[in-house]
Amino acid sequence: MNLQRRSLRWNMEFSVSNLVFLVLINLFLLKETECALRIRDLVVPSVVQNGTKSSIVLDCDYEFEGPSAKDGLVVKWFFNNNPTPVYQWIVGKKPQAFGLFKSKLNLNYRASPDEAKTYRAMQIMNPTIELSGEYMCLVSNFETEKSEVKKMTVLVEQKKINLVVDGTIDNKTEKVTKIRINCEVDDVYPEPELSIKMDGKVLSSKVDKDQNDTTDLYNIDAFVVLDVKTLKSPTVSFDCQLTIPEANYTANEYENYELDNAASGLNLLGLPLLLLITMSIASSFGSL
Repeated sequence: MNLQRRSLRWNMEFSVSNLVFLVLINLFLLKETECALRIRDLVVPSVVQNGTKSSIVLDCDYEFEGPSAKDGLVVKWFFNNNPTPVYQWIVGKKPQAFGLFKSKLNLNYRASPDEAKTYRAMQIMNPTIELSGEYMCLVSNFETEKSEVKKMTVLVEQKKINLVVDGTIDNKTEKVTKIRINCEVDDVYPEPELSIKMDGKVLSSKVDKDQNDTTDLYNIDAFVVLDVKTLKSPTVSFDCQLTIPEANYTANEYENYELDNAASGLNLLGLPLLLLITMSIASSFGSL
């Protein structure tokens, strides 16, 4: 009899415990559902060409469920892991810009007619290279917060790739013995790489690179000197390739070089002098 009572009591206690546990789980799930908040889409252009756009929009589209999700709703934008936001909008109040972005944002830009989403986005006016970096959108309410990060690069393309190929001629043989290939690019952003190719094969070249302290733009040059004995053909094609990995950008400059023409071209430079000497000698004999 006592055993039956103990078993019954244990079953009742176990049932009550299960019931309490299930109630707590349901309350938790209900609370999560009522305050559900998530970022649906973070729109940040990956590459923007410097000086080509009057404005760009970085948008942070979010959605929520339940009436309490709007309570305390705040949108913040952060730049390059700085703990201080560059933009903040508390629903029901005017948006604010801070720091570098204070003079860069159009605070009247409206991303949505929905009062809970109106000023969720940043409209950046005349984006320049100092705005390259990581952008984080953080949306929060009294119950939770969600965030996402994307990177934007402001690209400054080269105005020109300077590729110069010069041959060194031996005075005795009047033939090209060495070739110097020089490639130079100025004022690009972000950090570039430069390579020289011959007939599609990358050559081992010396590369120098520096960044202007005032403009933050990069200058880069590369050169290589080749012995003509290593060439398999009298006609070679050189390619100077500029790459900017961060912007997934590539540009090339090509030049074909013929050893025979180079030698004969330089020989022709001596013809006027030879003719002048010949004419001078002939004139001297004629006057005798």
